Amino acid sequence: MKSSYFDDLHFVLIGGQTMNHTATVTPVAYTAEQAAKAANISLPPMYQWIRTEGFPAFRAGKKWIIPVESFTEWLAKQVQ
Repeated sequence: MKSSYFDDLHFVLIGGQTMNHTATVTPVAYTAEQAAKAANISLPPMYQWIRTEGFPAFRAGKKWIIPVESFTEWLAKQVQ
């Protein structure tokens, strides 16, 4: 994932000292590309999964949105 503005914040303290803070942001949803990367697969199999009945994904314009929690649960069910 690309880093955002908040990934590496630098604070200037009184007296001119600086403090680094690295923020951890947990995504709520993935794009198809992000989900494929998280599952360590390429995009063609990800789009096959998306077309599978019961796969937790929906369209938002031209992008597929995959809720992280639902995706994790779906993956766990596939290995049972």
